[in-house]
Amino acid sequence: MREKLAREDAEKNKAKGGDGATPNGQDADHAAREDEDNIVQLEQVRARRKMRLAEADEATVDKMVADGQADLAALAARFNAVYAVVNETGKCWVFRWRHDPALDREVLERIRRHDFRDLYANETLTAVILDPKTSKPVSVTKSAADWWWESPARRQFLGGVTFDPIGQVPTSYWNLWRGFRVQPAPGNWNLMREHIENVLCNGVSAHADYVLDWMAAAVQRCNEQGHVALVFRGKEGCGKRHSWPLVR
Repeated sequence: MREKLAREDAEKNKAKGGDGATPNGQDADHAAREDEDNIVQLEQVRARRKMRLAEADEATVDKMVADGQADLAALAARFNAVYAVVNETGKCWVFRWRHDPALDREVLERIRRHDFRDLYANETLTAVILDPKTSKPVSVTKSAADWWWESPARRQFLGGVTFDPIGQVPTSYWNLWRGFRVQPAPGNWNLMREHIENVLCNGVSAHADYVLDWMAAAVQRCNEQGHVALVFRGKEGCGKRHSWPLVR
C-alpha cells in the first residue's frame, strides 16, 4: 500500500513537471491515508474476530473465554509485580519502586493515571469476556494499562500511605519502610569503637556507652521518634564527623 501511494504521488509530480520530490502538503495527505488504512485494517481484524465468535460452538466459546481470563490473570500478575494503585491524601496514584543507578538505591516513583496509560498505549490485549449486562461472550480490546486498572485483581492500597518499620500497619496501607539497606554481618569494628571512646568521648566510658546506646536505639527502635540530638564540640579536624556516615 505504501509503495503504491508513493508511485501515485511520483506520477502526479511528474505530470506537473516536478522532479519527483513530494511537497509537504502531499506528505501530510500520504500520512493521513496511511492512518486511515491502518484504522480500516484494525476494524477488519476486529470484525473477523466477532464473526468467529458468533459462529463458534459453545465449547469453543468457553475455551475462548477461559483463554481470555488466563491472559488477563497473567497481565495482572505482571503489573502487580511492579505497580500498585495507592491513595495518598485523597489522590489516586500508581506507585512503583525503581532502582536509581546514579544513587544506587531504590526510589519511589508516583505516576498519574493518564501518564500511566500513555506508558502502555502501544500495548493492547484482546480478550473474550462475558458481558456483565447480557452474560454473552464479547471480544474486547483495551490497552494493557486499562485492563490492569479495571481488574479486580490489581494490587491496591486504598487505606493510605504510612511508614511502619515494625510491620504492624494494616494491609490496606502502602508501607514506605523497605528494610535496612545494609544487612548485619560479622566483622571487626575496633578502630571505630576506639575513635568513639577516645576521640569523641575523650576517654569517658559513661559518655561512650551513652553514644553507643543512642546509635543502637536508632536501629533497634527505628519506629520511634528520636528524643535527643547529640552535639560534639572540639577542634576542627579531630574527626567529629567520621562516625556519622556509618550511622546513616
